[in-house]
Amino acid sequence: MPANTISSLPLTRVFSTTAPKILPEVSFELSQSNPLLAWMYQQGAVKYGGTGADYRIPVAITDSANVGSHGEFGTFSVTPEDGPDTARWDYATHQGRTRAHFLLSKDEMAKNAKTGAQVVSLLNSKMAIMKEALGNDIARQMYAASQASNEMLPLGLIVPNTAEASQTTTTAGISRSTYSKWRSRQATISTFNTDGEEKWSEVVLQCSLRGRSRPDIMTTDQDVYLLYDKYVAPSQKDQDLTLGNLGFENLLFRGIPVCFEAELEGSGLTYVLTTTGKRRPTNGQFSMKKEHFEVPGKNPMIAGNLKSAVGLHLCVLPDHDFVLEGPYDLGHQMAAMQWNYAFSGFLATGSLSRLGVVGFSGTVE
Repeated sequence: MPANTISSLPLTRVFSTTAPKILPEVSFELSQSNPLLAWMYQQGAVKYGGTGADYRIPVAITDSANVGSHGEFGTFSVTPEDGPDTARWDYATHQGRTRAHFLLSKDEMAKNAKTGAQVVSLLNSKMAIMKEALGNDIARQMYAASQASNEMLPLGLIVPNTAEASQTTTTAGISRSTYSKWRSRQATISTFNTDGEEKWSEVVLQCSLRGRSRPDIMTTDQDVYLLYDKYVAPSQKDQDLTLGNLGFENLLFRGIPVCFEAELEGSGLTYVLTTTGKRRPTNGQFSMKKEHFEVPGKNPMIAGNLKSAVGLHLCVLPDHDFVLEGPYDLGHQMAAMQWNYAFSGFLATGSLSRLGVVGFSGTVE
């Protein structure tokens, strides 16, 4: 007779069959773990990456020379020119490969061996701790000031807090110094009650030039958020109810939800971001459900859902879309079983000019 059983099933088998049942709910909650990640998943600004060494997006960074006026019977000269350039988001250097793991010891298994409910409770607790840690680490990578090895290229390098004319780095294989249209927008607040909202408006409008898409989410430092909350007139206060229902405190600015992000604490930064360009979607448009995560790499809301790659979006490897790896039997060790929870993805865009940042290191008054 087996030593550790529930209804004559070995405990290792009970745990290994229970974990995948919990996976969809945990994956769904992870996709909503910070405001920007939740917004991209719910808006449809997430897609699966293809094969090859890089993820490519056509980019129009120069105007065509073959535009002009002519008389009724005049001639029109055509100049040979190259097609659109291509932004190459390299998997090797832009992609973040993140794994979290949780262990079950033989002691834990023995203490929770009486009923199936104890098994589920233990696994839920373990996966909740793992989910919290993994969600926090993904947020940290998204907002980091620099990129560490095997981590995704952060917003701090995609949308640097640097004046447009001074941006000289190469992003996705295209030089900002050579092409002025391949630069993100930037402004700096001196005193918030004097020009805070003015600088926000400046960057929002700059990100909206020459196109029908407009910024659709702003994430900011908590102190800056509280300043905006303090100075906006009570009659003008409004919020995006869908983000609010997901648990994210927010206020609207020019119709754009503004959320504070814990990873931006102390930075004074406000990111002005265009994802899909949709404004204030209804609850019906926010249709991501936990059932969509039942089969990793086959999420129907990700596969082919992104209509345009111009705005900021998340590119995910199909076999690393919050996938559960394991269980691994650790044999004679005290930690009897182990699972790995894997996520690999990176931020990408086809237009840096639709993204911006507003810095603030001044005084309130």
